[in-house]
Amino acid sequence: MIHADINAIADKLEITDLLHTYCRSLDRYDRESLQSIFHRDSTHIMGGFEGLSIEFCDLAMNALDQYQHTHHLLGNILINLEGDEARAESYFHAYHRVAADTPAAGFIADHTLGLDEDLIIAGRYVDRLQRRGSVWKISHRTGILDWCRWEAVSDRGFFSAGMKPYGCRGRADSLYGIWTKL
Repeated sequence: MIHADINAIADKLEITDLLHTYCRSLDRYDRESLQSIFHRDSTHIMGGFEGLSIEFCDLAMNALDQYQHTHHLLGNILINLEGDEARAESYFHAYHRVAADTPAAGFIADHTLGLDEDLIIAGRYVDRLQRRGSVWKISHRTGILDWCRWEAVSDRGFFSAGMKPYGCRGRADSLYGIWTKL
């Protein structure tokens, strides 16, 4: 019984890391990492998209081009294990910085041209995961959008005070230099 409990805990931790990798991949603009969490035949339903997850990854990376920064957070992760399959529901908050000169179209049709804005989206990822071989990956994801909010940007004090390090997209982000030195 104890061995089975330990295995279940290990599986849940591996799945949780996988779900967190999704958020990190989007925020660091890392296409390879994003694609790595889905099985090759994984399917996806999210915000009007329905198809293969690999195609969604391309769509997501192209959508990220519209934003200066993003910040994805997960909470309330519930995982039900069923042998080599699992179901997970993860609440998310996704923050998107939209520059004033970004055209209002597509994903950001409600953007106010001429105003720096933050788009905040909250919802849930509902995933079916499979362990193939010894590796857990997502085999199907449905994104449920619960609400969104637009706000005018207000970064009072943070950047003007010269606080560092601060984040950016890609391998230039401070994480990559710090991570290897720890």
